Formats: sequence, C-alpha cells, structure tokens
Amino acid sequence: MHITDSIKSVEENKINELKINEEKTQKKLLTGFIFVIICVVIFILNRYKASQKQRKIIEEVSFFIFNWLKIYPIRFISSHLS
Repeated sequence: MHITDSIKSVEENKINELKINEEKTQKKLLTGFIFVIICVVIFILNRYKASQKQRKIIEEVSFFIFNWLKIYPIRFISSHLS
C-alpha cells in the first residue's frame, strides 16, 4: 500500500507540474499577444497622426495657392502659356 501511495503522489506531482507549465505557456502567449496588439495600436495611431499632419499641410498649401490664383490669375496663366 505504501508503494502505491508513492506512485500516486509521483503521478500527481507530474500532473501538477504539467499544469503549471501549461499555465506559464498560456501566460507567455497572452503577454505576447497583448504586446503585439499594443504595437499595432501604436503604429495605427502614429499613421493616423502623420496623415492628419499631411492633410493639414495639403489644405494650407491648397488654400494658399487658391488665394494666390485669385489675386494673380492673369499673370500666372500668361506666364505659363508663353
């Protein structure tokens, strides 16, 4: 009876060790997944900010050119035609 108890305890220890290893693996995978998600979110936010800056610059330049053409339309057109 003593031998069977020791065999059972060894098997239970192995099972517990496997469960602990599985939990550690799951935690590592979850941590890695969260890290990847955070990196993707940061990348998307940076791209969004960059596109907003570009949009603002394009709007400012377009506004400047549009107003400049309003003021000097004939001079601009005649200089490009000849």
